[in-house]
Amino acid sequence: MMALIACAVAGAADAQECTAKVATGFTEPASTVEVAAREPGIVAVMHVEAGQKVKGGDVLAELDKTMAQAEVDSARVRYDARGRLMMAEAKRDLARRKMSELEKLEKARAVRPLEMIEARAELQVSEAEVEAVEEERRAAQIALSSAQSRLSLLDIRAPFDGVVSTL
Repeated sequence: MMALIACAVAGAADAQECTAKVATGFTEPASTVEVAAREPGIVAVMHVEAGQKVKGGDVLAELDKTMAQAEVDSARVRYDARGRLMMAEAKRDLARRKMSELEKLEKARAVRPLEMIEARAELQVSEAEVEAVEEERRAAQIALSSAQSRLSLLDIRAPFDGVVSTL
């Protein structure tokens, strides 16, 4: 856990203006806050030291990201995978061409009714397969976004401009 002290020097607009000044009297920080990670974990990297000035949003420390990064990478691979979609689209396109040719033959009464029924069913199944793969891809996109959000929770950030008082 780290403590961050906001600048309380009269007229200090940001942490850069926080400098030691000799004065008679007593001062207190405008606010003090203990900063902790939003997720449990092991601190992998400390980016600050006690007494260091920071700006709001600065990364103070990072928790170990090995597992979270692996989740992001895995979700990205699932989202980027296009092989199943390409196969489903190829099957659908073939079913459409077959149906088109059979419709031409049907006008000339050169096709059996059962062939038309089978062709329509193949086309419906192939279109449903394309839709299913597209739905899986949308779910993979949501999983990727979720994994990226979890990864960002492993950064401990300064909530405001100030000075790190303790680590």
